[in-house]
Amino acid sequence: MQRMRAVSLADLALVLLLTFSVLWKGGKSLEATWLLVLVVGFCVFRFWQSRSKEQPAVSPLVWWSAMGFVCLSVVSFVTSSTQNYGLDEVLREGSLMLLLFWCARRALLKEKMQESFVELCLWIVAMLAILAAEIGVLVYVFQPVNRMVGTFFDFRFQTDYWPNAWAQFLLLAWPAAIWRLHHARATPAKLAWILGAGFLFGSLLLSYSRGALIALAGQLVLFSIFLLMAYVRQRASVLTRIRHWFHHGSRVMIFGYIIIPVLAVGIFSGVNILRSSFFDIQDVSDKLAFTASEGTSSKTERVQFWQQATQLTLQKPLTGWGPYSFRFVQPRVQQGVLATSDHPHNVLLKLSMERGILAAILFLLLLCAIVLPALRKQFHAKSAFDPRPLMLIGVLGVLAHNMIDYNLQFVGIALPFMIFLGFLAANPDAASSQKLHVRAEILVMSVLMIVAVLEARLLVLSSLGRHAQAAGQTQEALAWYELSERSWFPRDMELSRAQLLLDEKKFQESGLALERYRHKNAEDYRVYKELGVLAQHMDQPEDADNFYRTAYASAKYNDVSVVNALLNLSGGTYPAENEVITLAKQYRDALLMNAHFIALSPNAESFDLLMDLLMNIYPQQAADFKAMESEVNAHVLKERSAITARQPGFLW
Repeated sequence: MQRMRAVSLADLALVLLLTFSVLWKGGKSLEATWLLVLVVGFCVFRFWQSRSKEQPAVSPLVWWSAMGFVCLSVVSFVTSSTQNYGLDEVLREGSLMLLLFWCARRALLKEKMQESFVELCLWIVAMLAILAAEIGVLVYVFQPVNRMVGTFFDFRFQTDYWPNAWAQFLLLAWPAAIWRLHHARATPAKLAWILGAGFLFGSLLLSYSRGALIALAGQLVLFSIFLLMAYVRQRASVLTRIRHWFHHGSRVMIFGYIIIPVLAVGIFSGVNILRSSFFDIQDVSDKLAFTASEGTSSKTERVQFWQQATQLTLQKPLTGWGPYSFRFVQPRVQQGVLATSDHPHNVLLKLSMERGILAAILFLLLLCAIVLPALRKQFHAKSAFDPRPLMLIGVLGVLAHNMIDYNLQFVGIALPFMIFLGFLAANPDAASSQKLHVRAEILVMSVLMIVAVLEARLLVLSSLGRHAQAAGQTQEALAWYELSERSWFPRDMELSRAQLLLDEKKFQESGLALERYRHKNAEDYRVYKELGVLAQHMDQPEDADNFYRTAYASAKYNDVSVVNALLNLSGGTYPAENEVITLAKQYRDALLMNAHFIALSPNAESFDLLMDLLMNIYPQQAADFKAMESEVNAHVLKERSAITARQPGFLW
């Protein structure tokens, strides 16, 4: 009884974490990652404490692939050139791999409750998806966001809405809803789940995610194959099966599978009609034709990101550039104005570029070691409505979508994904060295928890500093930053501290803070920009020019102020005329298209200063620059006026 109670507490902790991560910003916040580490640690330690004799094994291929991936991720972080970021990814992915082992073993326990826990997870995911969709309808109707995002948003920031991540979560959740529909016994329950499934598919349509719809089509094809194979195994034709359904009171099910698509389209249309009373709705034809607000960037830039990630992978094939380094390293090979991203929109390319080729291979090997046996078993199964095939369909949908848009940084997606993957990895025939596994897993989990606990305090202190800085309380902010300066995960703290010290005219202290930042992250152009500003204040024009040139190499497509600073300090030695004029025209085009909302950013004002500089440097083309400036100013005024006149949200 004591052992049963220990495992049940772990189950409860995991379910509560799953609920929190889905409903609170989709698990994008740092607190979700830190809670993940603590909950998984509790699950792992309680499991081994309560299982001194019964120790279900994990497939050696699965275990070694996952543990190898974790070890390589740690090595990549230690050798990273962008070490102020990435610790959260190591903690999250290390914990998720250990959770995978726990779920695989949990599904193999010879207890009456083991099947119910697998089913409970499916039920929780389906219910959370429906609840999040209901919240998402309110946000979509009453807030000025033109795509449905469910609970995958941060209400504090106008731009923090993540419709593609929401669509990816639905790819994982709808098979769970179908499982509940098929296994509901009472007719009212079946009707309720029919409505719920239709609601989820309608929500997926409202996300306007092209990639998710393509993945959904693949899922439905695979589901149809599973159904067909099950009929073949049962040696029953489709017509015979339908007659069997009718004779056994399954008319509601047939009605449900026919009506769900109709419900989805009806919900899509009905919710858009409601929204149209408050805000404009997005034209579906514009989205399909790539003429929506993001233009063609979502298509063309993805291809660029894939090529750039491949190029960067080949430069550091062994350990990669470090977790979360793409954001900082990619600008050196950037091809367009503001064509940047936190990731290369492909999970394998992200891993190969950031962790090294071997880490990406191990991750792929882990997936193959779980998915391929599950597929092989399903082709010999007699039912397509058991938990395993439906979890497999959800997992494959998420994997397919992550090949064109990485969203596993959301704990609300990664957690249920890894739970399903762990259940699929359960293999009663696996035999391996349990002593080695136990010791290694406890060691890794202990290290992750110790790091998370130590860093938690420093994260809170630095957060207090950021709030004080935002409130204009300079001395309080500097005091908080000083208390958290030994953090392994400082993010931009030293950069913020340097700016505050510069404002206080404490040049030496500001320089030390910038050097500490550069030691952690030598790839971030902002540190060189701030070093240039500091050198100007200290009347060191040559040093300032060198720093601005270094910043220009990475930031010329992202920050016009760097271009202006370099031109002001060049002392007659300017970059090539063709390069500067071409760059100015690229900014002009980006501002006219409002690509990546550049017309709403400080780059618009910096562009005016750039035009004034170029008119002085190249007076023979002054008329052209003046025309560009006037054209851009008119468009910027139009774009900003449209934002100002836009009706505010009704919820916040």
